[in-house]
Parts: sequence; structure tokens; C-alpha cells
Amino acid sequence: MQIEKNIYSRNKICSHVKSIWTCYLILNIGFVLELEITFYVPSFFRNLISVSKLVPFEHSIKFSKTFSLFYKFDCIRNDILSDGVYYISL
Repeated sequence: MQIEKNIYSRNKICSHVKSIWTCYLILNIGFVLELEITFYVPSFFRNLISVSKLVPFEHSIKFSKTFSLFYKFDCIRNDILSDGVYYISL
């Protein structure tokens, strides 16, 4: 089932959104990050992940000059801050 929606960016531009139930991101270390009710925005050229949506699924995040993503108590990813954005390598 797909739900048609729109999202508004900071500059108030409306972008068309299609939701999908689950998206699986395979990190370059082989860990599969499962994201439920993921929105696909065709006009975006980067993937954005809401940190608050990871917390209920036993993920935690530590921010500093690097970005560390944990699942339960295991660190599954460390990435860098670049141009004001934390990147996750897929």
C-alpha cells in the first residue's frame, strides 16, 4: 500500500512524497539498517534519516566530529561530518 503525501522544505517548496513500508539500507560493513515507513522524495538527491525514528528500534547515536551509530551496545558505523552533514557510507 502506498500513501501519496507532500513534504515542505525549509524554503517552503512543496515536494511530492510516496511512502513505502520498509527500506533496508545495507551498510558497507554488511549490517542491514531497517527503516520502517520510509518516504521516497524523487526531487531529493540525498537520503535523510530521522534520528528519532531509529531510537525505538534499539539504535543510538553519538555525535562529535564523527557520527557513531550503535545497535543495542555494538557500534555498527562511524562516519564523518562533512559540509555540516553527517554521512553514512552504504
